[in-house]
Amino acid sequence: MKWLIIALLVTPTSSQDPISFTVTPLKVLYRKPTYARAVTRIPPHSDNRWRSLSWSSETGISGTEIRQLEGAESAMMFERIIEVEPGAYVIRACLFRTRAAKPDGRPYCVARNLEVIGE
Repeated sequence: MKWLIIALLVTPTSSQDPISFTVTPLKVLYRKPTYARAVTRIPPHSDNRWRSLSWSSETGISGTEIRQLEGAESAMMFERIIEVEPGAYVIRACLFRTRAAKPDGRPYCVARNLEVIGE
């Protein structure tokens, strides 16, 4: 695994949102293979049911991971290593609950941008 880490961002969505999400690095020089690490932290809660992670780039590279949560018995941290090619990516983590997560019914979601520079 070859990584050149240029930036790191660790911030929850707000003090009331039950999900925090980091992607490292946020900007990297491409050398085959190149990886990004996505970490989602979700405190256990009886209404937690699903966690999704998705990524896409303007060059058409994309993927999705969906994991069932066990409510208050769930793990608190989820990690995914993603192999990336040159391009700009949006990586998004979402938490789905049995009761509406937000007043408008949408889940809690956090997105980060990743830039892979090269070839």
